Amino acid sequence: MIVRRDYRYTFYQRRRAARIRYLLVFAILMVAGMAAVLLNLSAVQGIAAQAFGYDAVPTLYPAQYAMLGAESYQRGNMSEAAKQFERAVQLQPNNVSYLYEYGKTLMEMNETERAAQVADLAIAADPRDVRGYALKANALAYSDPTNALIFALQGQELDRNFAPVYSALAVANTNIFRYSAALEAGETAITLDPNDANSHRAYAVPLLLTGRTEEVIEQLEMATSINPNLPGPWFELAGQYKSARINNPRRALAIYDFMVTSLTMSVDDTAKAYLRICETYAAAEEADFVAATTNCERALDIKPDYGAVYGQLGQMQYARRNYESAIETFQTCVGFDAEELRCYAYRGLAHYFMGQCDDAWRVLNEAKNLGTGQGLPAENGVMVQIDIGIGNVIEKCPDYRGVIAPTTVPPTAIPPTPIGGL
Repeated sequence: MIVRRDYRYTFYQRRRAARIRYLLVFAILMVAGMAAVLLNLSAVQGIAAQAFGYDAVPTLYPAQYAMLGAESYQRGNMSEAAKQFERAVQLQPNNVSYLYEYGKTLMEMNETERAAQVADLAIAADPRDVRGYALKANALAYSDPTNALIFALQGQELDRNFAPVYSALAVANTNIFRYSAALEAGETAITLDPNDANSHRAYAVPLLLTGRTEEVIEQLEMATSINPNLPGPWFELAGQYKSARINNPRRALAIYDFMVTSLTMSVDDTAKAYLRICETYAAAEEADFVAATTNCERALDIKPDYGAVYGQLGQMQYARRNYESAIETFQTCVGFDAEELRCYAYRGLAHYFMGQCDDAWRVLNEAKNLGTGQGLPAENGVMVQIDIGIGNVIEKCPDYRGVIAPTTVPPTAIPPTPIGGL
């Protein structure tokens, strides 16, 4: 009997076919697994992070962080907006759009030095983009108006229709006393972009310094109506109402009350609003120190390390001749904010009225050096009080009679305080 073998289908071929099927199934499973991981990347990252003891924080795309920042900005929560824009910038450091929005947010937080640094990054990322120059000019408009003008004019060469450039020109020209140019720039800014709240706020600066108070109020009210959730214009508007020019503390208090009850603000802005309420009650013609103290304490509940609040509490204690408590409060103030001039000044005066001449002399001279270093002129209200205190120590304290008061180098004249900084 002859056995015929069919070499077309060997044992080895059967094994090879089975292996191919296994490899194909394995490849399909791998592709399916990879797809599942990609579709649930955030969840997988979270599980992996937890396995190694890290917090599970999902990673968003830069545009998503920027969107969250824009939403927080619109709601008026500046600290959250800055946090989200910073994340977007970290992921795309050369994106001028993200840098510009981040810088604008820092400006709203009065962090102008950081805003200027962000502007430098924007200019380096794209020297032909007007936004970097506009941001830099606005960041320098109060502290360095001459250089602000240079950056604003560079931006103007790139785009003559970009309103923020003219906002910077309005403020910077005001601060070097070129009021006509400032008014013209402010008018141009609101003409180019009447829906930009910052343009109206910038135009209010030369209007204020030229005595056109009613128009200042009008511009700030327009700014608050454009974005009612933005704290900055409300602070500036309330500051005008409580100023000596208008002297309407009730209206100011109504605005601050609206802010703390109706706006979604950051911790810093909420605490600042309660401090402003405290200051307004304390400065009224019929001061209400009980209401003032209550609101200062509310500010500290929100922000316990808020040095300026301790400065206000100490000043109220000083005004009521509670000098011992005032000294203690002013010391706390300096511990939290070593740049708060009045905490040195009134603490020195309190030492004087307590008969503590050595402490009074030392602290008052510390205060004078600090104020001079901050560029404050001799006619500044706190500086005047410091000089009076030093003179009293020389006149009334036996060990200091005949001592010549220390002289300091006259400070360079500084621009007016921003209307929102009051």
